[in-house]
Amino acid sequence: MQLFFLLLALFFSPFVRAASQSFALELDTNEDALKAYNIYTVDNNIFIGQSVYILNGTIQDNGALKMENGSFVGISKNYLTLTNDTTEYAQPFSIDGDGYLNLYGSKDFRAIPSGSENNQYIVGSSQASTTVSGSYTVQIKAVGSDGKKASKFSVSGTSGASKYQLTWTLAFASLLTLF
Repeated sequence: MQLFFLLLALFFSPFVRAASQSFALELDTNEDALKAYNIYTVDNNIFIGQSVYILNGTIQDNGALKMENGSFVGISKNYLTLTNDTTEYAQPFSIDGDGYLNLYGSKDFRAIPSGSENNQYIVGSSQASTTVSGSYTVQIKAVGSDGKKASKFSVSGTSGASKYQLTWTLAFASLLTLF
């Protein structure tokens, strides 16, 4: 019987996925105008500007980015927002091997002047308009709680250990019951 469970766990291993590790979203840019700025939220909008607040999140097994407050990153007119409406989720998010957050396969995001406040920029996807004066291309680093880059993660299964963690735990538990 235990052998059956072991074989079952190994058979389903390609289908088992898990969320990424928790990480902070850290702005990475060469633009002097954006140095020392953070990524933060106000009223379900995601901004770049002066803030002491740091956003934290995890990428779920469907590619959605879930924030620490339980809401998800959505997209509206190529601008990132917070939402709980699954039809508005921006996905797939991933983390590349260099620790950068990717959306739609690109590590580039846009910082677009909000127009409502000086030194505040709306975060847009790489597909957001770049014709607005004062817009910048930026990247977002995914930084783990240890201060190092977050582990590579994608929903296609190239996430390394996170994909197989549950599977091997089940397989190991099944092996233990054989003895």
